[in-house]
Amino acid sequence: MKKFAFAILGAVLLMSCQQEKTAYVDNGLLHDNYQELQALNADFQQKQQDIQGGMKDEVEAFQKKVKEFQKDYDSMSEDQQEKRRNELMQEQQKLQQKEQAQRSALQQKHQDKVDSLDDIMDQKIKDYAESHGYTYIFGSNDGDNIIYAKKGKDITQDILKELNNSSSSSSASSPSEQPKSDSTATK
Repeated sequence: MKKFAFAILGAVLLMSCQQEKTAYVDNGLLHDNYQELQALNADFQQKQQDIQGGMKDEVEAFQKKVKEFQKDYDSMSEDQQEKRRNELMQEQQKLQQKEQAQRSALQQKHQDKVDSLDDIMDQKIKDYAESHGYTYIFGSNDGDNIIYAKKGKDITQDILKELNNSSSSSSASSPSEQPKSDSTATK
């Protein structure tokens, strides 16, 4: 009977000593330093400027028409003024709609690519967790969902290194690549 009690006590003690590995990742830092995301954002900024530049000739032509209208305004009848003003307003609306449509299409395309990279980051974190025996990896962000973490629990740099290594080693990142480094973050 004593052996049985000691066996149960030993099993309880063993189970209570078993700790789960936890860590966290700074999501903002990942987004700011993930090379593929940086390149995507730089490309997005350039394309936004291209849209603005592409519209420049049309906007300048429209502004020229407005100046001509202002110059000829006093020599026009009220009906002519009203008609020309309406034409210019319609042309301005079409220009604005065209620019907005281009920006919206670009924004949607950009967001789809960001979502795809987010999926790659999530998969890389999951792969890292599985290969390093983590039970939980929490995400820290501006919402302060991690207020305190024991030193050594931040594995952001490890994940970031793997993301950037896999993005530089292949142009199309594979979310199922196995991580290469080990982390010191354990509980």
